[in-house]
Amino acid sequence: MKEKLQNVFKEGVARVRRRTTQPYCLSLKARIIKAYLKGDKSFRMLGDQYGIHPGIISRWVRVAKHGHPVKEKRVKITKFTAMRSKIENTTKELEQEIKMLKKQLEEEKLKTLVYEKVIEIAERDYKLDIVKKYGVRRPLK
Repeated sequence: MKEKLQNVFKEGVARVRRRTTQPYCLSLKARIIKAYLKGDKSFRMLGDQYGIHPGIISRWVRVAKHGHPVKEKRVKITKFTAMRSKIENTTKELEQEIKMLKKQLEEEKLKTLVYEKVIEIAERDYKLDIVKKYGVRRPLK
């Protein structure tokens, strides 16, 4: 990467008009461009990390791409780009949990059905009052 950038950028040579700022070294430019092309961070995130204006980083990437185009699909990078894999993993975990909970719900429904049948048989055959009758008042003493 550094060799490719040497063809496009000059190492540490400042323009005559730029007397107040120092030029950025080629290794820093290469590291920042590589981090951007990796696709995890946006220009703004890299600018905040390195203390460089995002427009400058954008220009470096544009110049590097123009000299050596990258044949990757361009993905819009936002502050949520790095979270995409976490969201996908969380989605898979939630889908597994939903399947497990649905299975537990079916088992509980079956248990409830069995208990209701047992109560029905006990009340019918043994004449037991198992189910509480709502609305019936207690006798007064």
